[in-house]
Amino acid sequence: MSKKLDFGGKLDFNDIDLTAPHVVIEELASQIAQETDGIIQGKVAPYSGHVYSYTQSGLAGLSAVLGSVEKRVDIQTTLGKQGEESHKYEFYLCTPSYQRYKYRICYLQHGAGNYPVNVVLEQNIANDIYSDSNAGYIIKCQTRMELEDLIVKVIYSKRVISVMQELIRINQVYKEMDKGQGELPSLEET
Repeated sequence: MSKKLDFGGKLDFNDIDLTAPHVVIEELASQIAQETDGIIQGKVAPYSGHVYSYTQSGLAGLSAVLGSVEKRVDIQTTLGKQGEESHKYEFYLCTPSYQRYKYRICYLQHGAGNYPVNVVLEQNIANDIYSDSNAGYIIKCQTRMELEDLIVKVIYSKRVISVMQELIRINQVYKEMDKGQGELPSLEET
């Protein structure tokens, strides 16, 4: 063999912290409950729906009725990654005293290697963090540290602080209900 491969300087074999993104956020979320005496809880749950905006085509049903339609097949779609995994989670805030309400902060989506992780923020939160009404709401975090920094900014954003305050008030209302000092508001009033 006349050619010798040398990957020196091209590949990094150093161990890095690849803690699963949902575990990283669960650790931060547990601090929310500690700091609010359990009134507000941050939860991370597996999610199976879409995490990105998409367009639904109305023609799929039409082609099923009319029969097959000619379709171009691009061989490039069979090259590259195969057997890729996609893990999706939602991160939301809630209060145990009113189980029907939750405020979804973001979605997380990552592959088998955990990083990079895409964080799909609620647009108002993205605007708060980046002080720009046209801020992008999909953030790619390459490392655990980037993810932690982003989630801390999210938790301290004006929008999330406002939601936390609302959850505290909801908790107070329902605590008073439990004491028999008021009526439960109807769903139309909430």
